[in-house]
Amino acid sequence: MVRNCGGRTQSRNSRRPLLADGYSARRGRRWPKAGPLAAVPAVVQALWAVHAAAFGLDLAAIAVALIGLSYAAASVRLIPAWLTIAAWPGAACLLITAVFTVALANGGPWVVVGLAGFVIWLVFVITASVSLLRERPIP
Repeated sequence: MVRNCGGRTQSRNSRRPLLADGYSARRGRRWPKAGPLAAVPAVVQALWAVHAAAFGLDLAAIAVALIGLSYAAASVRLIPAWLTIAAWPGAACLLITAVFTVALANGGPWVVVGLAGFVIWLVFVITASVSLLRERPIP
């Protein structure tokens, strides 16, 4: 038997390191649960703020993707031409919302502007997906 730093003993043949509380790193089941943290409103509010901030920053990437993918899809006639034109205001709405990510995370009214751009993004994704599944270009 060998004593480790915490005074716990383990056999020389054991390959599993012991943690400070004596549980093995591979078999350990003593991880904190989320239940007590969910009971604290400040923790839940902070997590929702981080979620809103991450989603708000992702809106800028979606806006750039919407412009680029709409032109690429229109060039191979995967989506109708009107959707390429509608992609510009949709991307603008997404970029405006991404600029005001802090206000979005605090519950500001910019959610409505972002929702309009996100709806155009969803129309683009659904239209392109259906066209790809049909394996024929849209006239």
